[in-house]
Amino acid sequence: MQLLDTWIFIQQALQLQREVVLMCVIESTGSSPGRQGFIMAVDNHKNMHGTIGGGIMENKLVDLVHQSFAKKKNGLPKIIKQIHDKKARKNQSGMICSGEQYIAFYSFKAEDQKVLQQIIHCLTHHQNAKLTLTESKIQCTRQISRHDYQVKINDDQSFKYIEKLGYKNELHIIGAGHCSLALSKLFSDMDFQIHVYDNRASLNTFSQN
Repeated sequence: MQLLDTWIFIQQALQLQREVVLMCVIESTGSSPGRQGFIMAVDNHKNMHGTIGGGIMENKLVDLVHQSFAKKKNGLPKIIKQIHDKKARKNQSGMICSGEQYIAFYSFKAEDQKVLQQIIHCLTHHQNAKLTLTESKIQCTRQISRHDYQVKINDDQSFKYIEKLGYKNELHIIGAGHCSLALSKLFSDMDFQIHVYDNRASLNTFSQN
């Protein structure tokens, strides 16, 4: 699970006492390459993990984070709007796939280790949790949101982003034969927690599922 690997990357960077910044797509519309919930982390040793959509847009925002490290102060914006259209007069991403996305920035602090442990525990054990992110704070609680995503962006570019962590969809498959195996492979790449049921003993496709 790529999201889990990115959170582990952040945790390890903090354990090494490195500066690390999270970039999170808090809102997306149209054919945006970065979808709501995509995350990417960059540390001050030029290591990175995850994606916010790729391409020249991602490259320039990674450079922006590196520049903030070099300045030895938090010179990052709270959020950046990117428009994937070269006809746009401002906020051009440099990409032409259409759509728009807002990327939020969060600089981790040493005291965020406990929150990271909660996030990693929930994702490792396939549990849902509520992630709340603002420009100054990150929280994780077991009070699960009814919505997959909620976002509020204010005029001063401050924001509040809420996400239901973990699997957002469930699939129950009755019968664990070859059709079930093909179906579970397909849906495992689409954020589904999959449950397979079969009462036939020693069915090899059940164990493969």
